[in-house]
Amino acid sequence: MDRESLRESLIKEKFVLTEKLRAKQSDSKDNSLSESASELSVVDNHPADTGSDAFERSKDLSLKEKDFILLQNIERALNKLELGEYGMCERCGNPIKEERLEVIPHTRFCYFCQEALEREKDRGGSTRPVEEEIFNFSLIDKEETKEDEG
Repeated sequence: MDRESLRESLIKEKFVLTEKLRAKQSDSKDNSLSESASELSVVDNHPADTGSDAFERSKDLSLKEKDFILLQNIERALNKLELGEYGMCERCGNPIKEERLEVIPHTRFCYFCQEALEREKDRGGSTRPVEEEIFNFSLIDKEETKEDEG
């Protein structure tokens, strides 16, 4: 795949993503949960209904944030194409394999650096939900208690 077709692919992906974000922006209002709920009042709702609404709103905001980050990566890749720096890993400086660039044209890292970054995030817990920290600790505590009893 040549640079011009990569550029066209990135521009097309940017356009689609921009339109998607624009549609999400016009569809959803950044209101409070009670203003965005389908009911006039959340007082008479069952707590599970309110929880479901909160979950859906949180999910929508997360998806919007993910799309926004992807759009930034696409713009960064287009910038690098213009500067002649496209296809170089931002972490190690080595060239990114053409196969990887064809599949993920907006990638910032080579395969090995991406793997290393994901392992670091998993160890740090920064990309995992907060709830998992609580669940993991409670499971560890129970297992250690069982071993101490035995």
